[in-house]
Amino acid sequence: MVVHPRTASWLKAQQWFARDAIGFSVGMCREYGDLVFLPAPFGLGQVLVYHPDHVHTLLVKLADKLEKPEIIKKIVRSSFGDGLLISEGAKWKRQRKLIQPAFHHGRIGRYGERIVALTEELSTTWMKGEVRDVPADMRALTLRIVVDALFKADISDDTKAIARGMQMLGEALAVQSRSPLLAFLPDSFPLPILRRKREAVALMNPVIYRLIRERKAEGEEREDLLSVLLFATDPETGQGMSENQLRDEVMTLFIAGHETTATTLSWALVELARHPAVEERVHAELDAALGDRLPTADDLSRMPYLQAVIQEVLRLYPPSILIIRRALEDLDLDDGNRIPKGTIIQINQYANHHDSRWFPEPESFQPERWLDAEFEKSLPKGAYIPFGAGPRICVGNGFALMEAPLVLATFCRRFHLENVGKPAEPVVGVAMGFKSPALMRVQVR
Repeated sequence: MVVHPRTASWLKAQQWFARDAIGFSVGMCREYGDLVFLPAPFGLGQVLVYHPDHVHTLLVKLADKLEKPEIIKKIVRSSFGDGLLISEGAKWKRQRKLIQPAFHHGRIGRYGERIVALTEELSTTWMKGEVRDVPADMRALTLRIVVDALFKADISDDTKAIARGMQMLGEALAVQSRSPLLAFLPDSFPLPILRRKREAVALMNPVIYRLIRERKAEGEEREDLLSVLLFATDPETGQGMSENQLRDEVMTLFIAGHETTATTLSWALVELARHPAVEERVHAELDAALGDRLPTADDLSRMPYLQAVIQEVLRLYPPSILIIRRALEDLDLDDGNRIPKGTIIQINQYANHHDSRWFPEPESFQPERWLDAEFEKSLPKGAYIPFGAGPRICVGNGFALMEAPLVLATFCRRFHLENVGKPAEPVVGVAMGFKSPALMRVQVR
């Protein structure tokens, strides 16, 4: 017997989400329960999925019966092409197989030294007593890191164009993702926000295509991600990626490896400043593990508390608050609920990460919870998924989980930061950003 989920007004839900995406995320679950159906005209009916068991079933067990909705593909495709982010079916499987080796654990460890070197280079520009816009600094740093990992070449003259393009693109995508009307409009529509989206692509495309062609002309593999992508071949067909496909994957890696890690690092620094006892414990761990030297990737195993800080930041401020899919057929969940074919499925990571059933005192910043192995084992499988789950889990999650603690360790061994100005508040964008600049005063330890 099918148990029908509770229903809510689709229109009211859209208005609530557009007005307050974070409040909507938690509020719908609290008001309506773990499975909420939003009936809508034109085949736009949605179901909001909150319970971790349902999340795991959908993203892992039923993953091949889901696809990304066409409206999501439309928003993204004009900028990122048909890369790993939105491709489906056999094409996605082929691309994932070609890209996965670039993020093998043994390979990404080689980038640790460069991550630390670039972070240390930025930290030398921070002066005692000055006030910094920390999210802006972190975006600049993570962009340099992803550019270095991708190209292993001095492209400083081009980095400003890429940075400007990424900023414009991120702003446009954030606005589109919160507005159903803007999501449906073609990118050619004469609105300023859509014009900036087109201008962003026009800034970045010439740089990316030139770098791809130059690397092809060299004919030699380097120790960078572009080389891995360029020389990867499908073992069944012997075919590699076309120039256009390479461009699409490079664009995808820019957005995935830049903005999300920058916001994670920014929130980590803000929360450490808010919680002196946590910061003191981080400093003590770093002093014991490093002394006066810089960190390396091999040191991370000796910094469990620092890594717990990153885990807790990813819980409180997941890079994306929603995973959105469309049902390709009728889906039967384990408890008797059914999701009809064509339904848009919204899986809300933010609400799950802030649910007191799984995380006691969910609004509190408590890194120590992750030091309890039994706590993590007790979590339902779909309760904590900052990088998604199942076959479409973020391909670069290993790189991010190395980069974030290395950057944080490099800064924290030298500085103590103080929050100034307005208290930092989150806002939904391409990643979990800030309503206003997160200004912090630099103090040298």
